[in-house]
Amino acid sequence: MSQSNSANPPRAALAALLLGVTLTVGTTLPGAAAGPYPDGATGYDISWPQCGGAYPPGGSGMAIVGINGGHPFSTNPCLASEWSWAKGSPNPPSAYLNTNWDPASPQGLQGPCTQPTVDCRAYNYGVSAAAYGINAAHAANVSPAVWWLDVETGDSWFNINGAYDQARDATVIQGMIDVMHANQLTVGIYSTAYQFDKLMGTSYNPQVPLWVPDFNDSNPVGYCLPAKSFGGGEIWQVQYTGAQFDQDYSCPARHGYYLVAGDGGIFPFGDATGYGSTGNRHLNKPVVGIGSVPSGGGYWLVAADGGIFPFGPGAAGFGSTGNRHLNQPVVGMAPAPDGHGYWLVAADGGIVPFGPSAHGYGSTGNIRLNQPIVAMAPTPSGHGYWLVAADGGIFPFGDATGYGSTGNLHLYRPIVGMAATADGHGYWLVSSDGGIFPFGDAPGYGSAGSLALDSPVVGMARTMSGQGYWLVTQRGHIIPFGDAVAQAYGSWYPRGLSRPVLGMAPSL
Repeated sequence: MSQSNSANPPRAALAALLLGVTLTVGTTLPGAAAGPYPDGATGYDISWPQCGGAYPPGGSGMAIVGINGGHPFSTNPCLASEWSWAKGSPNPPSAYLNTNWDPASPQGLQGPCTQPTVDCRAYNYGVSAAAYGINAAHAANVSPAVWWLDVETGDSWFNINGAYDQARDATVIQGMIDVMHANQLTVGIYSTAYQFDKLMGTSYNPQVPLWVPDFNDSNPVGYCLPAKSFGGGEIWQVQYTGAQFDQDYSCPARHGYYLVAGDGGIFPFGDATGYGSTGNRHLNKPVVGIGSVPSGGGYWLVAADGGIFPFGPGAAGFGSTGNRHLNQPVVGMAPAPDGHGYWLVAADGGIVPFGPSAHGYGSTGNIRLNQPIVAMAPTPSGHGYWLVAADGGIFPFGDATGYGSTGNLHLYRPIVGMAATADGHGYWLVSSDGGIFPFGDAPGYGSAGSLALDSPVVGMARTMSGQGYWLVTQRGHIIPFGDAVAQAYGSWYPRGLSRPVLGMAPSL
């Protein structure tokens, strides 16, 4: 999408549109691929057309309510009563906003984008539409777990002789997404690949979750497939035709993991999709880490010189240090929770952020360390991170809290990795002998410290639920604990490897 730099205002400017409103944020999603609903849950979505009539049966596994009265800058007249119905679901309800683009609307004349251009009017229109929806929800005590943007060709999108202004349409939607992200809200898009591509063009990839309609089939499972996706996103739920009301189905969460070797060879297990690798390339430096795209659809590899290798439709390359002089080699990376950026971390704890959502909150680059940094983990908000050294010393930055460390303990083997809990109020450290050290609200589900291992442990990853974790050894052996036992989808061990495994990442 082509737009001016002024159409990318800072978060502070976006949040300023909502001054005077205290947002009640819904459920925080820890990068879950299937959103807040259990695998296979079903339910209903309703909005203003149901005002004055019967509502669907209460207590279903999913409930979604329309905020608007059919178009932006309007309010569903029975929002409060419909939200009361939605709260009867055992799972957190969601909501959706109508979208369109009217270049003549005064709503595009004021906002964070100040240049007198049509791009600015489109961006401000989207920002204002999202802010209106959030404020209307707040007034009705509505706090959605997910905010869906309803993108349909049947709405009033500006066109000339049937041709949509795709660049500006995409700018409107990006403005709405930016407001949601600025207020730490989970946002996705309701549409079909045909409608989205017709309105926005095929080059616009916001990489947010998807809710897709299936109007011709009462069996929605087939619409959970990646082939039905668009815009670099992953399908979280499917709408299908019910007897009286629109029904919805929650796509099964992704369960799987990737192993990565020093040559960038990728080994996917479970439902993890292999999008490519550097296993057959000549690299200046070996690969040292992997990060999964939080919304699914790809991963990044990082080499010791900070070279970034993105794979999959969801993995955008935001930059690298491959052509810079570094004081110490890069030892790992961490994606921003919304997928719009990542951090690289060097052995001295130097942090290099890339992308609009990855900011530098501090580093240990100018601190004398007893042991080198070996790994990092971001907080759920993306506004902080932890660094961990080989002796288990913890260095929190931004909104990360230090819950404890092994820096003052005698360890039999060095720390090689860490993983944060879903709520960010704890973390696990793992040593090369498979010893697990939980801190904060991180439960200890078991360790491999007393097991005879085929090779040293080199990393760990927690399961989607946070109720378990996998450890991986140099030879690609997976050691599961907690609910990871039921999600042990395979190991590379005892097969041979060209280069040792150096880490793993869950498929998200």
